Amino acid sequence: MLTGIGDDGDKGFARIRAENGETIVQDTQCCVFPNLTDNAIKKGVAHMVLDERILPETLEFLTGER
Repeated sequence: MLTGIGDDGDKGFARIRAENGETIVQDTQCCVFPNLTDNAIKKGVAHMVLDERILPETLEFLTGER
């Protein structure tokens, strides 16, 4: 989850976690609209909170796309 308005992202993230998936949010200090990510963090459904500069490498590592 990168940025957005609203609070429905935590429901999707909760479902992803329930299915043993990994959830990553962009650090709210890097977001133009931090509502979605902040809500996911507060609800405890984000596995990782990352700065936007390391998101690409992290996704590559987790998916084995290097």
